Amino acid sequence: MTALADAVINQGTEILFGKGCFYEELLGLRFKITPFSFFQTNTLGAEKLYSKIQGVCGFIGYRSGESRLYSTYTPGRGQSHS
Repeated sequence: MTALADAVINQGTEILFGKGCFYEELLGLRFKITPFSFFQTNTLGAEKLYSKIQGVCGFIGYRSGESRLYSTYTPGRGQSHS
């Protein structure tokens, strides 16, 4: 497979120990993290950034599913956060 840009392409993953994923919580939202997940490792910084975005956008009911925020940074793979 030829990629148009630098990318990490999963050509096979072997789990040596454990479940192959873990969960991280930010601002009451639970994220499943796998070896090829795009996730901010600085969780304190991510919480500050998400809080700022929620304030600017006027998000009130993001935990109840009334609002939806899309992370469109990852090309072709926007992640929805309710």
